[in-house]
Amino acid sequence: MTLATKLVLGFGLVLFLLIAVSVLGFVTIHSAAGDFTTYSGLAGESSRMSQLQSDMLLIRMKVKDFILSGSDKDKQQFDEIVHKAKAELGSALEDEYDAQRKILLTNIRRDVAAYEAGFGDVAEMEKIRAEYLATLGQRYGPELQTQFYAVRDAGAAEGRAQVVVHVAEAMDQFLLSRIAVLYILMTGKTEYKDMYLKHQRAVNASLEQVRRLQLSNGIREALNKAVDAHDAYVSVAEKLCDLVLTRNALIEGSLHPLEANVASAAGEVETSAKQEQDVLGKEVRQTGARVQLVIGILAVVAVLLGALVTWVILRQLSKSVEEVRVASMQVNCGSQELSNSAENLAHGTSEQAASVEQISSSMEQMSSNISQSAENAQETERIATKAATDAAEGGQVVGQTVDAMREIAERIAIVEEIARQTNLLALNAAIEAARAGDHGKGFAVVAAEVRKLAERSGLAAAEISELSSKSVNIAEGAGDMLSRMVPDIQRTAELVQEIAAASAEQESGVRQISQAVQQLDSVVQQNAAASEEMASTSQELAAQSTTMQDSIATFKKDDGRMGVIAPNVRAAPKASFAPRVQEKTESVGVILDMGGQEVSDSVFESY
Repeated sequence: MTLATKLVLGFGLVLFLLIAVSVLGFVTIHSAAGDFTTYSGLAGESSRMSQLQSDMLLIRMKVKDFILSGSDKDKQQFDEIVHKAKAELGSALEDEYDAQRKILLTNIRRDVAAYEAGFGDVAEMEKIRAEYLATLGQRYGPELQTQFYAVRDAGAAEGRAQVVVHVAEAMDQFLLSRIAVLYILMTGKTEYKDMYLKHQRAVNASLEQVRRLQLSNGIREALNKAVDAHDAYVSVAEKLCDLVLTRNALIEGSLHPLEANVASAAGEVETSAKQEQDVLGKEVRQTGARVQLVIGILAVVAVLLGALVTWVILRQLSKSVEEVRVASMQVNCGSQELSNSAENLAHGTSEQAASVEQISSSMEQMSSNISQSAENAQETERIATKAATDAAEGGQVVGQTVDAMREIAERIAIVEEIARQTNLLALNAAIEAARAGDHGKGFAVVAAEVRKLAERSGLAAAEISELSSKSVNIAEGAGDMLSRMVPDIQRTAELVQEIAAASAEQESGVRQISQAVQQLDSVVQQNAAASEEMASTSQELAAQSTTMQDSIATFKKDDGRMGVIAPNVRAAPKASFAPRVQEKTESVGVILDMGGQEVSDSVFESY
């Protein structure tokens, strides 16, 4: 086996192991990238399910707020949150690949749509409830109370004490029934409807007792109007109560179960995704550990094999070191020719140095531009700091505005408290007046208290107005503060323009560097010409190499004893220093043409 064959086989085997390690690493990295993509998708799905659960809590809060206030703003916010949740579900369904989770997501989207439709029914009921409530409070309630007063006054005018007493009882029961309606609106409990029906029956009983009495035409006519007004009130009140109870039943029987279904399904999807994440993460870690082990083993084998090939090659070459030393003395003659070419290369090197100086000059110019850019950056930083200070002052102003708003809130709380007390006093006054009739003095006392509370309400309202004006002034001050920041921002823009100009100068310097590089290229071409002269010198070195080839021979005599066989004596060819005609290449070196055929390793004898 020849030396060249051993080299090819040895390095070929090392190269094969290197390719195997590279392919294995590439396949592993590609697989790991796919696993990490899947892992990231599962993490995103878990995040979406958590966000969906949060959105459902917000939706439930908006439903509660809408029921309490009836505000269109709450309904609009509900629609926005539902739209966002549906969009997230659509995105999750598009990205989902697991069949079970896809079914759960489909069910969630269906339940969210059903919840939205159910809330639409609740909103429509809320609209009707508001109309019924306005009808009772603004029309039928005051009208019935006026008719009761008319019957009572007619009975008092004729001296009919029983009429006055029964009408007062009816008025008391009517007030209690209105309170029951209020409880129904506030709580939605059915027991308060029973209370309402109980008081209405008492009202009917009191009116029936009045009807059974011997009444004058005036009293009977007033009584009939009161009964008609009462029937009208009862008709709307019962519709209102039934509507509120139906609405609450819809919420409890439909919306709340849908909320629970959505929360449960979202939790299942999130749990499933997390479980798959855990399994996938474990598989990725195990795969990585196996690949590390295999790559480590292959790397160790490659190192050991490379060391073995190196040792064999070195051992083979050591036999011819002495002959190569003798031949190297002859090669020295040719190296003198190479020294002449080296002088030419030195000349080219000097030209390269000149080009480097030009590059250095351009770099100095670029350094100056960079310094200018740095100064502009410092100026920009100063202005930005000042702008930040102004922004901080603006924040303080906003804080003052917030404090003013808090004071307004406190005053509003006072007004609300006064309003509540006023309502209570008004109710007491009505009851007192109903019990005592025209001769009651308690009504005067209650009325005086009401006037005092009204005065307190007026004072609080004035304070609220003053605080509102103060808030406006503070907001204007914040606006002025921001307007003072505009010139600084403009100055910052000018500095940025200066930085751009400096960048243009840097670009000019780069062009100069490019020109210098072109000059370097010209020098390199001159060096290439010098390398061609070296190639002509290699002709002489090729002639000397024949001596080296004869020296690498078998150290064995015909009789079997160890010795040196004299090499074949050849006349060294006459040196020719004419340059060789060859294509220009990027590499420069000495070409050694060993000449002749390869000698098999079998002709060498180890000793």
